[in-house]
Amino acid sequence: MTISQYVSVHSSGLSGASGCGGGWIEERGSGKCYKFVTTRKASWAAAQGLCADMGGGLAPLQSKSDIVWMKGFRIHHPELRPGSFWIGGYQVDGKWLWKGDLTDTPMLVTDWSTNPYNPDNAGVPEGDKSSQDCVRLYDAALHFTWDDLYCTSEMNFICEKNATLKYRPILCLLTTEDNTIMAIQI
Repeated sequence: MTISQYVSVHSSGLSGASGCGGGWIEERGSGKCYKFVTTRKASWAAAQGLCADMGGGLAPLQSKSDIVWMKGFRIHHPELRPGSFWIGGYQVDGKWLWKGDLTDTPMLVTDWSTNPYNPDNAGVPEGDKSSQDCVRLYDAALHFTWDDLYCTSEMNFICEKNATLKYRPILCLLTTEDNTIMAIQI
């Protein structure tokens, strides 16, 4: 039987599905996976290295949608409400950046805390006047906003990596001129 004998071709199934792997949570539709590391505390640099060992990096919350998703996820998971977490922001030469795989990118969207008990922030980090050069994500009591902190402080951290595409076969149903149906997996 040749291709010219086929009257119609029908396919079922997806050519791929997103996947994060064990212990990672997928932000639906974004292609991003997050891992909340709560069993080990580390400095910012060590946390970045541990995330790299798992195929990612400290989470960069680069957009309003990233920030809103992260807050919503933590709100709906009570075990993630307490405590601060390192994320991928840091300061160099008075400029705030997100740590990237190949290059670092400027922070264009921020969510700095206006915590009255930490008045040095007042919604704006210290700039280059302090050595508090790394970004942590506060707990629920402070609405999961950001704070700059000494990079050597040890705390839990959030890693991010890209979701992988898991291919699965496509099943094609082929109907011939004599109404014979054939299933071919490609």
